Amino acid sequence: VSVQIAENQQEKLEFEWRNGVAEIFSSKDRQEGKRYSVKIDRLFKIEVFFDRRMVEVFLNNGEYVGTRLFYTLEKIGKCRIETGELNNIKRLELRKMKSIWRK
Repeated sequence: VSVQIAENQQEKLEFEWRNGVAEIFSSKDRQEGKRYSVKIDRLFKIEVFFDRRMVEVFLNNGEYVGTRLFYTLEKIGKCRIETGELNNIKRLELRKMKSIWRK
């Protein structure tokens, strides 16, 4: 499973789960050889929250959690989800969050 969470002018931020390893990374991290990963044998739930400059990823009802800063000036977000076997996804929800910041 691969999820592109955000994108700015220089890089992309992604979450990936392959061969029992979950990882959150930017394209810059990959170039620099940085890895933020955890071994997870079974992945049954992914929740991603992106608010301005902070991304939080919750796996398996919060059993594993990751937080990452990612700067973008975009007002509208983009999300891309890829999976090798579509029958493994039972439900997919995308929701726009309301801002708590005053305008």
